Amino acid sequence: SIHKEGLLEPLVVNQDNELICGRRRLEAVKSLGWKEIEVYQIKTIDDIDKFSKAIAENVMRKNLTWQEEVKAKEELDILMRLKYGEHTAGGSKEKHMAESAKWTSTKTSELLDEARRTTETDIQLAKALKKHPNLEKIGTKQGALRELKLIEQKEKIKILKSPEGLYDVIVIDPP
Repeated sequence: SIHKEGLLEPLVVNQDNELICGRRRLEAVKSLGWKEIEVYQIKTIDDIDKFSKAIAENVMRKNLTWQEEVKAKEELDILMRLKYGEHTAGGSKEKHMAESAKWTSTKTSELLDEARRTTETDIQLAKALKKHPNLEKIGTKQGALRELKLIEQKEKIKILKSPEGLYDVIVIDPP
């Protein structure tokens, strides 16, 4: 993401320019060949103080829940579609050329550097959370996807019409 978006969080160093926080960010910018980066300098007293600040920064960072993650992906996809227009299928060669500049879920997955199917599934799940708020209570993304599949199957069954008329039926109940 640093390559695409830039360094969003500066590295943290102490008064002696010792790295306190941001080792992975530093490795990433080195691999990109960057020569200069933004740093934030803090004062540390001793090694224990350095270590406690590094731990505090890492512990305080909160990972996104699966619910927050899928909602963020959907929001990104919506914003990019608003910015670039939404891709529609079909039409002439000229229309296809114009459409290729418009936004798709494939472009969202490329922006996030993940598989297209993962992005599409997460966006589908984010939309389902709006329609079925109880899915938010499920602890894992996979569990929510399983529950969503069951909900969709139940909805399909509700709209099925019962067969009418007489039918020849053979029932087999093997041991």
